[in-house]
Amino acid sequence: MQSPANKQPAAPRVQVTLDGHAIELPLRQGRSLKAIRAHLETLALKRHRVLFSLAVNGSPISLEESMSPFKTFHKVVARTISFNQLSFQLVTIASDQVDRLHERVEKLALQVMINDWAGAEEMWWETAPELKDPLITMSFIPQTIEMLPHGEEIGARAVKKFTQDLVVILERIEEIIDRQELLELSNALENELLPWLRGVGHCLYRFHGPEPV
Repeated sequence: MQSPANKQPAAPRVQVTLDGHAIELPLRQGRSLKAIRAHLETLALKRHRVLFSLAVNGSPISLEESMSPFKTFHKVVARTISFNQLSFQLVTIASDQVDRLHERVEKLALQVMINDWAGAEEMWWETAPELKDPLITMSFIPQTIEMLPHGEEIGARAVKKFTQDLVVILERIEEIIDRQELLELSNALENELLPWLRGVGHCLYRFHGPEPV
């Protein structure tokens, strides 16, 4: 029989909430973050929903990343969305893709302006294939989105028009790069590609966010 001095300290109770409601977990399951996440996934599916966001100790974490960095934890906050809502979250994903691409193209334009042709050319070859990513994401958004406010601006017809405009810009930039015309490339990036990205981003913003003032 163990003396009181040799007793192991009790594991701290983990506070877990799902969509604002406290969740009771078996003691053994509550010691593993992976086990908690698996249980939350099951609870979400029972409600015909899917786990969408997770925060551990107040820090949001990606559901795509490993849970192993958290050695200790005391609070887990999870949120779910319906399957229908999940499809509309593609608007947010496309918005994030546009923002990242806009930042990269701005950096590329700067390299062109300081005459770093080799660096600019290499960055362009890395960036060009990814310019289609937000359009691919938008193409998976359900057609019913066109019936919602501003939905037609990111619907199938809009994606087709965005794609056609992008092809024209890409062909022009490829021709400029073949000639290594720094000034022309800078102008094309500043006056054609960046406005195209801002146009796609504005349509996504109008649907997913408040009307700009």
